[in-house]
Amino acid sequence: MCQRRTVPRPTADRSSRVAAAGSSPFPSGRARSTCLPSPASSSPPTTTRPCCSSRSVPGPAGRPGSTAPSPTCPDRLSWIRAPAMVSVAEAVMSVAESHGASTAFGLLGEANLAIVLALEKRGMRWVALRREDSVVAAADGYAQGTGTVGLAIVSQGPALANAVNPLIGATKGRTPMVLLTGSLPVRSTHEPQWLDQRALVEASGIHYARVTDASSAGEVIEAAFALAVSDRRPVVLDVPTELQLEQTAEPRSGSPAEVSPPAPEPTGLDLAIEAIGRAQRPVVLAGRGAIHARDELLRLARALGAPVATTLLAKGLFDGVPNDVGVMGGFSTAHSHEVIGRSDLIVAFGAGLNQFTTERGRLLKGKHVVRVDLEATATADQTGVTGDAARVATALADALATTAPWAEPAPARDPFHDRSDESGLDLRRVSVLLDEALPRDRALTTDLGYFSSEPAVHIGLRHPSRQSFPLHFGSIGLGLASAIGLSFAHPGLPTLCVIGDGGLAASLAELETVGRLALPIVIAVFNDDAYGVEVYELQHRGEGIATAVFPPVDFRGVAEALGIRSLTVSTAADLDVARSVLADPRSPLLLDFRLKRGVMTRWYLTSVHPDFSTST
Repeated sequence: MCQRRTVPRPTADRSSRVAAAGSSPFPSGRARSTCLPSPASSSPPTTTRPCCSSRSVPGPAGRPGSTAPSPTCPDRLSWIRAPAMVSVAEAVMSVAESHGASTAFGLLGEANLAIVLALEKRGMRWVALRREDSVVAAADGYAQGTGTVGLAIVSQGPALANAVNPLIGATKGRTPMVLLTGSLPVRSTHEPQWLDQRALVEASGIHYARVTDASSAGEVIEAAFALAVSDRRPVVLDVPTELQLEQTAEPRSGSPAEVSPPAPEPTGLDLAIEAIGRAQRPVVLAGRGAIHARDELLRLARALGAPVATTLLAKGLFDGVPNDVGVMGGFSTAHSHEVIGRSDLIVAFGAGLNQFTTERGRLLKGKHVVRVDLEATATADQTGVTGDAARVATALADALATTAPWAEPAPARDPFHDRSDESGLDLRRVSVLLDEALPRDRALTTDLGYFSSEPAVHIGLRHPSRQSFPLHFGSIGLGLASAIGLSFAHPGLPTLCVIGDGGLAASLAELETVGRLALPIVIAVFNDDAYGVEVYELQHRGEGIATAVFPPVDFRGVAEALGIRSLTVSTAADLDVARSVLADPRSPLLLDFRLKRGVMTRWYLTSVHPDFSTST
């Protein structure tokens, strides 16, 4: 026999609730109802003995009666069927772990305290940053480096507003990410931090999901993470503060079902074989959607006698392959530009073919394109093949006869005329130094600026997962935070962050994060004391440049005050010192490279202002 009792919820302060191993934090002052063994019985209930008292129920006339549970107690086996209960905050972390998240980047606030405490309770890693936009950029860099879902946590209202800029970039870049935020009740519109968060997020083109009650919390949370992973997009998951400690059924654990890669669509495959058969100088191009198909693409390229190239986001996929011409587009070498310019067919796998890859369409003029993707479309100039990159590449290689190579191997280094002098260093020479001096096993993040093309041209990588590019929304200042996330994705490697003086000035707060966490990040500041693109744009218009130029900033002094080794590099002799320091970058390091103005990059001249007359 048992009796129903009322057990008060604990009313201890937050720290004592969380410190108890295995305990769940409850809102203070509430009671829960449970079925406990009767004091008269010392034996616990079993599956063959009802938990609660029974009553006799008469049967119809002529039939024996039956026994039913007491109306004051649940069914005798309900204690077996009832799911375990956890807080909504704990349910969020449970689902996050089931989707592969083990590290969260965040900034603590009143509206996410319960979520962060639930994270710590599960033993997940918490990386605290100083700005909300940095939180999202770090989660973005981590997701790009690991291929798993990025997890970002910020507070409500103004905190979420601060995070929108990199969220838009991550949406454009198709990064799988969940941003957790809290929110005030709708009735709290008078509060200073109240914000219509759904309106803000959806107006920015970002998916928004909100937990509206504890009973359905698990379904909403699971759907948010599943969407982020399957569609490769950020999802903002709003968990109102008033619900975070409410009890909900513990989500069922288990890995998401694997989906078999789709087979090639037969009609498109036949048309692709015909198009390739007519070509004399094909190029095999790999984008981020084909990173898993390296071996299959190389086999196809050998059959076609074709050079291989990548988009910027797939840089490093063919590292060390003799017929690799590197990145296609504005961030390419002169050799890559020449070879792709002479080609008559681009066989593109998992590549977006955006304006940067095609130089605003110029690189595709006079060429046919075979485009292989999970959702490929056909046009007058393009043959679309729907299917998985590896399976399509294998089918094409099986169907085509082997042809002799038509392109010359790429030179070891893209040539340039070094314009370093007493006024500063040539940014191309600095890029070559970084490539030669750092260990080959490394990761790379590049911030946005007129210099951004040179790391892509001169700094090699061994795999696309070792890079992050927070460039999709065209915002400067996110590179350092992205490098922090990438460093956690590859903890055994040094991470190089190439950033301009303008971008670093916009993200100085995260220098403290790098120093505090002692991350092996090399911060290479490409410093011309100006906003470089704006300087050249003003010059192109025949205007003065004073509004785009700033007084020098002592980045070395700031970094050293935060515990980061630093060096100012402005002469050839300084380059030799920098080379020796870069050989063993196991702790944070900032190198302030003083650059010569007026050194125009090929990307700027070909993609932005082909008519610019300044000599390079």
